[in-house]
Order: sequence, then structure tokens, then C-alpha cells
Amino acid sequence: MSRSIRRATRLRPVAAPGDGLGRDLTVLGVLDGGSVEPTYIAWHRANWCPVVCKVMTSPQRARREVEVIGRMAHPNIVRALGVDGGVHLLMPYYPGPTLDRLVKRPGRRIGVSDAMRLAFHVGAALVHVHGRGFLHMDVKPGNIIVAPGGHPVLFDFGSARAIGTPGPGEPIGTDPYIAPEECLLGKASPANDIFSLGVTIYEMLTGRLPFAEPGKSDEFPQVSADAEPMSAWRRGLARSLDDLVLRCLDRNPEKRPSLAALLPELNRHIVSGPRMWPAGFSPQDAARPHRKTSKRRRRALAPA
Repeated sequence: MSRSIRRATRLRPVAAPGDGLGRDLTVLGVLDGGSVEPTYIAWHRANWCPVVCKVMTSPQRARREVEVIGRMAHPNIVRALGVDGGVHLLMPYYPGPTLDRLVKRPGRRIGVSDAMRLAFHVGAALVHVHGRGFLHMDVKPGNIIVAPGGHPVLFDFGSARAIGTPGPGEPIGTDPYIAPEECLLGKASPANDIFSLGVTIYEMLTGRLPFAEPGKSDEFPQVSADAEPMSAWRRGLARSLDDLVLRCLDRNPEKRPSLAALLPELNRHIVSGPRMWPAGFSPQDAARPHRKTSKRRRRALAPA
């Protein structure tokens, strides 16, 4: 969301469990009450099911986000169920915390392999978003729900922008996760989302942001500062992983790895826990050319 919308919109009173939203919704809990577009878990009385309800600032913003989400079809991206009452964007309810809550658990850090699993799946979702012609522009732990089984779901497409279209003339996103070129109102590209994913990985592994908290004199420290290696805050991390994340945080977008290069590298650091892939397969295989298939076999494999 742009800063002008945030400044021009007063924070609504946060609804409490039992309050009604529109005609068919009853609030069950608050997911994000500190935003100008608060998000709730609600009971849909007409459909007899829990939903996530994001209360948008305008019907236009609600319709646009539904349209953007409607162009996506990926297991790690939220689905839109429609709009209720003009401004109530409805999405499926995923039982699980946001990644932000997991990162901020006192005295507990996410294991390296678990963090790489989450990062891989979010990166795969971004591959899909970019393939559909959009940039997410607000990747952060607070916009990732971790469903049962450690399955991450990327949501909040309110800041999404079509690739190649100009921005609104002010930085878009959440300050610590905004790529330096967006801070300077430069050209946006998939590298913007890779920077934000890099900040998210850094935070998962260290429990802290890679750059100093913004201040009045330095609103966007990522524009001029270098991130400290993660090993300064967490011992035992592989040097190759440290270097990989620092490359994602490079101020020069052209020096950041592409998602096609990043995802196999993340997978290499998954060394424990449940199997990620069917036996005999790894994502590195996907980067290799397919074996040549004969015309006879292609005919046999073709639909009848």
C-alpha cells in the first residue's frame, strides 16, 4: 500500500470477536488490527465456514485485489473468494500463524532446514506471480501464513503492480523490506521481490532485520548501508548460505540472483526433516534440458 493511502486513511476501530461485518460475517479473531486495512478471521453465516476477511479502504481496492489474486493459481498463493459488502475481501481460512509470529517467538529460532523450506515455497510462489506479469511488492513475514505441515501461503496483493507499469510516485511496501531502487523510485522488476525475500530469510534465521531500524534522518538505511553477515548473529551457518542471502540484499538489483538460480541453492541447504520432493527428483533436475522424446513416444503420450 502507498504511504499516501495510509496517511489519508484513519485507522478504523478494531472489531472484536462477536462483532458483525456486513450482512453475513461475524468476527472470530483478529489477524492484523494495526493496519488501515485490518484483517480478521470471521464466520460466514450463509456459507457455514470460517473465512479470512480483509476490510479494504475502498471498493475499488477490493475489486483490484480480487482481480490480481484471480490471475494466480499456485498452492503457495492465497485464493480470493470474492467481495462482501463492497469492501470485505474474503479469502480461505488457513489454520496457522503468520511467519512473523514464528520469527518473533522469544528464545526460539526457526531451524535452517525449516527456514529454507519456507523460503523455497515462497520463492516458488513469486516465480508464478512474475510469470503472470506481476510484482508482489510487499513480501514480508507478516504476509505469509504458515499452514499445518509448514505449508506457507503468500497473501496480501494490495501492493501488487503489473511488471513494466510505473509506480504511484512514492515507495510501495513495508519500509524495512522495500528494495533500495524502490526507495529511490527507480524501475521496479522481479529483483524487488527477491530483495524482500532476502530480508525475510535473514529475519527467519537471525530474528532481526538486516539493516538498522529506519529513523528520521535515515528513512531507508538499505539505500546506503550494507547488511552484516548473518553469522554475526547466529553461529554455525554455512558460509555459502550467508553469501547467498547477502547477494539477495545487494543494493544493485542486477547483482541479485534470479529466482531460477536462487531456488536450487536454497534447496541445497535443506538437510533434515520431511522429504520435500518425490524420490529420485530434486529441483536441480528441473534446470536441466528434458531428454529428447521420439515422435512415436510423443504420439503415445498425447491425449486420445
